[in-house]
Amino acid sequence: MGKTNDLREKIVVSFGKHPHSITEVANEVGCSRSSVRRNLDAAGIVYHNASATPMAKVIQATPAERLVLEQAKLEDKQHDSKKLLVEAVKKINLLEHEKEAILNLKDRTPQLYDIAPQLPSGDS
Repeated sequence: MGKTNDLREKIVVSFGKHPHSITEVANEVGCSRSSVRRNLDAAGIVYHNASATPMAKVIQATPAERLVLEQAKLEDKQHDSKKLLVEAVKKINLLEHEKEAILNLKDRTPQLYDIAPQLPSGDS
């Protein structure tokens, strides 16, 4: 029993140095990663994988805080909707101007120009 507690103490101390790496703790102490995990669990220490996202503490919001959050969400949606609407109106106006220009060209008759080719002067 004393040997297990010594190993656990070594693991806990090493985990204090390398809190995000079970592998580094296992290499430093000289045991397997599963042994490190078991001993950390037995010691009541919370750990997570380095590749996983960090754990966040969940805090319950009061009804007043939730109301403020929902109002902020709705306000943001309205502002985003207004921005989208403004951009859509700009695009529609641009397309209407292009359409007018194309229809205006359709009604015009082409003008023919006769450009005479340059003749060599013979001075070269």
